[in-house]
Amino acid sequence: MKILIITNMFPNSILPTSGIGLYQAVKHLRKLGHEFRVIYTASKLPFPLNLSKKRNRTEQPDFPRRENYDGIQIDFIPFNFVFKIVKPPYWGKLLWFQTKKQLTRIAEDFSPDLIWSQTAIPNGWAASKLSEKFNIPHTVMVHGSDLNSVVHLPHARKQIRAVYEKAGSVIVLSERLRKEALDVAPNSTLKLVHFGVDMEMMASAFTKRLKWLEIEKSDENITVLSVCRVIETKGIQYNIEVMKRLKDIYPGLRYINIGEGELREEFEKRVIDSELQGRMIFTGRKSFEATKIDMAQADIYSMPSYQEGLGLVYLESMALGIPTIAVRGQGGDDLIEGDVNGFLVDAHDVDQLTLIWKRLITDRNLRDRIGNAGKKTIQDKFTWDICSRKLESAFQETIAEYKNIE
Repeated sequence: MKILIITNMFPNSILPTSGIGLYQAVKHLRKLGHEFRVIYTASKLPFPLNLSKKRNRTEQPDFPRRENYDGIQIDFIPFNFVFKIVKPPYWGKLLWFQTKKQLTRIAEDFSPDLIWSQTAIPNGWAASKLSEKFNIPHTVMVHGSDLNSVVHLPHARKQIRAVYEKAGSVIVLSERLRKEALDVAPNSTLKLVHFGVDMEMMASAFTKRLKWLEIEKSDENITVLSVCRVIETKGIQYNIEVMKRLKDIYPGLRYINIGEGELREEFEKRVIDSELQGRMIFTGRKSFEATKIDMAQADIYSMPSYQEGLGLVYLESMALGIPTIAVRGQGGDDLIEGDVNGFLVDAHDVDQLTLIWKRLITDRNLRDRIGNAGKKTIQDKFTWDICSRKLESAFQETIAEYKNIE
């Protein structure tokens, strides 16, 4: 198959960790013989906002026109877009209006068998128009942003429903997203396909983990880790509260978060106010490789996120054999069976979270048992070698169903 991706998330020379899960999917589908081309929709500040050097640095990366990333051609298509000014019903329409000539030219040049868009708004809307223009099947992948936030904005639900129901198929990454997508668009064709773990990209982390367990591990010092954006819905504030409760009981306990976000400054102030400097660390963004090496040296992975579509980092922490804590009712439900291969807590429940931390801190055998069970779950069900075959089947079904309709 020749597959044209329309996305605003894909690794590139400017943002090397953007959309790493999508890249891993493409990498493994290419091994199965499929060909890809990526259209990267890059939002651009309109005049006169583009004259602000400060806003340019933070909101408008200087993307090239085109580049080759690991053998995959990426075409960067800028479009003028200001989130706070342009209303949700117009996001997809604006993208199509501004970029339809470039999208058309690329589609004519590549001649894809399938268009695969990431998120309904704005990419899915533009992809649906391109699908109609060239009579090519379109599949849209649901991301948490569609159903966690965008869908609740005025009039956005109608646009998301239109994209889902026009598409040949809608790929969802978890049972939670399947239910929510069905509620938004009951006439859509949903296909549940989990993302997986790239065992090759994790190789150095696996090596580091083995060395750490055999030589460097200390039962006196316990490291709890999360890897996520520093925003409210990730639940970092609940990890902070647990640390405040346990800091005097376990002097060797520390907590690290890898990631950047709007609440980092506020959370760092809480650390100072709680006299936890040096024991609670916000590192900011790191490279994929550096992040996985840090993960390999963690005793516990705790990300009590209460709006999580699947949680690729849950998969990766479990693959490393780290006992993992997620929130019940979110994407982690598809991976974790409580007290068997991980732990699930109720959203916002600091008491439950504290209890699980205490159990894991004081019982190395429990950490080992849960960690090993989680690792086996990933190896048996959630590697990309397994998940790429399921994604391939979903694409093949979408194309076949589209031809039958014709």
